[in-house]
Amino acid sequence: MTISFLNVDLEIESQGDLQVLVEELETDCSLHIHDKNLKDNNFASFSHRSAFDNYEINVIISLFCGSIENLSPKSREIWDLCITRKMDAGFESGNLPKDFQSVIRADIVKRVADLGASIAITIYPINDKSHSS
Repeated sequence: MTISFLNVDLEIESQGDLQVLVEELETDCSLHIHDKNLKDNNFASFSHRSAFDNYEINVIISLFCGSIENLSPKSREIWDLCITRKMDAGFESGNLPKDFQSVIRADIVKRVADLGASIAITIYPINDKSHSS
């Protein structure tokens, strides 16, 4: 099986209400879930709608950054109060090629950091078909 990049999901978590932020992000993003998590915090997960046209990690993270940078002041306030602000890049594991590398450019890392967000890497096992990216 070939190692491959799947997609990037945006995940946010807050003790406060996320509704206004979720509604605004839905103009650019597809909402996967908006509910309470196991810690009883509000949680939401998104994929960027434009990501389906381009599966390049830097482009997708940049699209998320643009959506967040253009938030209204109220939504940006909610964003800034989130406990978790994470862009999670998913990869499917495999045994080919011998080595695999996916580079996130420095300018993209800086934009994410300037937004107070983190970048996570999730690697799904070869036989795990439960993920949906």
